[in-house]
Amino acid sequence: MEQEKPIVKINTLELKVLAEAIIRHASVILVQRDPKDLKMDETSALLHRLWMRVAEKTQCRAGAYPNIKDHITHQQVLTLKLKGLLDKVLDTPLSDEQYATFLSNLIQRSLKAQTLHF
Repeated sequence: MEQEKPIVKINTLELKVLAEAIIRHASVILVQRDPKDLKMDETSALLHRLWMRVAEKTQCRAGAYPNIKDHITHQQVLTLKLKGLLDKVLDTPLSDEQYATFLSNLIQRSLKAQTLHF
């Protein structure tokens, strides 16, 4: 029988450090998007990278993010996946309002930083 790994918790400061890294590297993240994945828009790419970084830091398996509904982008699916992961790994979970503010700030700052590089 395989034992489950214990969940590695992070605090909001560690989450902010991960988010700041996404903001700093936004231009690289956006250039690295798969051009064949038409649903991977800029916002989706940033959310995907943060989701992967949080999963890596907390040693959680990120898994797949099937976009089985006909969403135009992956944003809605990744928003839910990231929230679910954060609910599991943050020592103090974010409320829905805090999460929405956090994501809005991340996206705005990332896109602003990205335009400064071009």
